[in-house]
Amino acid sequence: MAEDWFTGGLTSGLTPEMLLFLYLIGLIIGLILVFGGKLVWRPLMSVVGGFAGSIFGFIIGYTLGGAIGGLIGAPVGAIIGGMIFVAIAEFAVALMSALLAFVLTLMVSGFLILGLIAGAAVFVLSSIYIDRVIGILMAVGGGLISGACLVGLGLNLFLCAITALALMIAGSVIQTVLVKTAREKAIEERRSQVPTCMECGKPLYHDQARNRWFCPDCTPSLMCQPRDRPPVSP
Repeated sequence: MAEDWFTGGLTSGLTPEMLLFLYLIGLIIGLILVFGGKLVWRPLMSVVGGFAGSIFGFIIGYTLGGAIGGLIGAPVGAIIGGMIFVAIAEFAVALMSALLAFVLTLMVSGFLILGLIAGAAVFVLSSIYIDRVIGILMAVGGGLISGACLVGLGLNLFLCAITALALMIAGSVIQTVLVKTAREKAIEERRSQVPTCMECGKPLYHDQARNRWFCPDCTPSLMCQPRDRPPVSP
């Protein structure tokens, strides 16, 4: 089913049924990454970091306090390692995006200063919109995995390339527009909250010039205070 040039001889000892199962599993994983990669990315990185942290925690705890110290150090290291690994992975994603922008700009323009400016701008934007960047990267990675599995299943190489490209584009759009992480939902919820008038309970309008919340339904000249918020200083 899979050609020798594609597998590199690694699957020569597997039966066709086993190969079919492996490629189908890989295709499912690729589709999950394409359409929901940024939802599973943080838990996955946390598990990887927690596993590595538990090993280091056990070694350090065992060195300092024997078996009991190892049993205490392992869960502590898992918690710390999970949090640190997610932060490091997000920083690495932003840094790689910046390096890619720097290299592409330098190759196109030939000016070092333009490459540095583009890299710095992309790094800042990637850090701000890290969830969207991760979603796009997951879509691209999932598309590549899906395309490779389709090749392994014996489909035409050109058709697999077109399918992989279509999955990358569709997954990037879906994960950017439709799929929202808990952090993105919390940000949008805070932005959408509008204070209400203490008198009538209707939404207030904000007077940017005077930095006051205004309720036109009560008294047009009255600057009302929003509910559940501290008074606005004059």
